[in-house]
Amino acid sequence: MDKDLELHPADKGIGDWKNCGFAGTSCVSGQGSGVVIGVGPASQIGAIQTMIDSTTQTETPLHRALEVFGRVLSILCLIVGAL
Repeated sequence: MDKDLELHPADKGIGDWKNCGFAGTSCVSGQGSGVVIGVGPASQIGAIQTMIDSTTQTETPLHRALEVFGRVLSILCLIVGAL
């Protein structure tokens, strides 16, 4: 994707920012220089991490079933090992 020097409108989504290179952006040819506009929590990756951290962990039925299965299997292994 070609980059340009125009400012992006504030109402555009991050996918429409044509003048930014994000972490992991590959450059195939050409040259350029840039200015860091955010690091850590102020970056886009940091914003994603903040959103992930703010979610609550919910236990799914599959997770509960796997815990029960693990306990039963552990007890069975101990019994077989003792015999």
